[in-house]
Amino acid sequence: MNESDEIQRLRQRVAELEARESRESHERPAPNDRDARLAEAERAAQMGTWEWDVTTGTVSWSAELYRILGYEPDVDRPSAELYFQALHPEDRERARAEAEENAREGRERSSRLRVVRKAGEVREVVTAGTASRDAQGNIIRLYGTVLDLTDRAHLEARLRQAEKMEALGRLAGGVAHDINNVLTVILGFAGIVARQTKSPDVQEIIRAAETASDLTRQLLAFSRQVQIKSTVVDLNELLRASSKMLARAVGEDVRIATDIAPEPFPVRMEGTQITQLLLNLVINARDAMPRGGTVRIRSMLDLATAYAARGGRRWIRLEVEDEGVGMDVATIARIFDPFFTTKPHGQGTGLGLSTVFGIVQRAGGRIDVSSSPGRGARFEIRLPIETVVDVHAEAPASVPTPVTPATPILLIEDDPGVARVVAETLTGAGYLVHTAGCGDEAEELWLQHRDDIALLVSDVVMPGRSGPDLAHQFRVDRPDLPVLFVTGHAPDWVSERGVEITDPILEKPFSAAQLLDAVSLHAARRVRVVS
Repeated sequence: MNESDEIQRLRQRVAELEARESRESHERPAPNDRDARLAEAERAAQMGTWEWDVTTGTVSWSAELYRILGYEPDVDRPSAELYFQALHPEDRERARAEAEENAREGRERSSRLRVVRKAGEVREVVTAGTASRDAQGNIIRLYGTVLDLTDRAHLEARLRQAEKMEALGRLAGGVAHDINNVLTVILGFAGIVARQTKSPDVQEIIRAAETASDLTRQLLAFSRQVQIKSTVVDLNELLRASSKMLARAVGEDVRIATDIAPEPFPVRMEGTQITQLLLNLVINARDAMPRGGTVRIRSMLDLATAYAARGGRRWIRLEVEDEGVGMDVATIARIFDPFFTTKPHGQGTGLGLSTVFGIVQRAGGRIDVSSSPGRGARFEIRLPIETVVDVHAEAPASVPTPVTPATPILLIEDDPGVARVVAETLTGAGYLVHTAGCGDEAEELWLQHRDDIALLVSDVVMPGRSGPDLAHQFRVDRPDLPVLFVTGHAPDWVSERGVEITDPILEKPFSAAQLLDAVSLHAARRVRVVS
């Protein structure tokens, strides 16, 4: 499922909830089973009702209102004060003032509030109230509804987050080409200089460019603009294997406590993504505990009905909990936003939790967070369990076959800087390079050297004719022509624009060593011996 499909699914679910609330709240049951049907309609719509007889002071709540507020009908006696106690402290005074105004003036009004249940769970509700009067116009009764919006609010929040990521993904895919071209030039020429001198300044340039490259890939990863090869891996095995690494990452003031289920939990993910997910969450927890503390990592089967029965599959829950400073409601609402961070300037990119969100979404799961100021934070990740348990490791990559020195290569690259650094790197390794900056130049060089060209190295997206189009044309003459594509765009970005590529792709930015390895491997695939 791609990002757009996920957004469509979330939008449909929000619409279904809205339709159900509207339908159920307007149902009028038959007189003979009015109470039972009304109770069922309230339960389905997650809407409780209340009534206050002003003349007697009697307050009554429906069974659904008890559930929404977190009270027990046989234990808790309904009253206005008990209702206000259930509200979030930040909403309580506003709700009192509105209730007093309603009791005094009898005007219809609604308000959005938060309910805090006894166990600490926060629910979002919308209240509506009105009044009835006697013949003299005196208010004799107040009554109204409390609608639980929590499930819909969660879906709307996920929809907003998915839309943000889709928009940012489009932006990232569009600018990545230019950024990665620049980084390729920096890495390439810095590598050439590094081979000629041992200056530490050059190594700093390379490290800075590699850091920029990692940030770009991280941005593309959480926005689903990079292709990730997923396999079935045992989550619990990876959790146990990561414990020592995580302990080193957080330092001596923070303790990692694990409670990992003994049985295998097969999930479909790329193994390094789990490590990245854990590392981001644990580092985030460490930074929230400046005086030290404990980070608890737990894995367990999720037996909640909402997940256990979904799609006929079992689900697991991974929890990462800290004892840190916690977060308020406003911060929680933004923590998965790209570039949002509460850390001091220069100490955070704001991509860590966004990356976590993207990894979980890509795996078909979801992530929730619960926190309050001064009470730490708990991240709950739910993932579907795969039915395949036996996981086989990938076969080791074959060793590239050396290519004959002076092998002719046709290079097509419209960016002059990238073309120069690639050509110099290949020439320095003993290749004979014919360089073209556009499709017309490439066609001329092909007509001159088509019988000798052992490998076509081409950018994918170029003004005029694209690399795949040129490769297809040249293979009419040479069906066995090996092709290596290089691109600053993410492969997903390319495929979404209708460009089908089955040949190997080397993503920019790349180092000289990565370029030479790729060229050596792919030129040796179907290359004819060139004398």
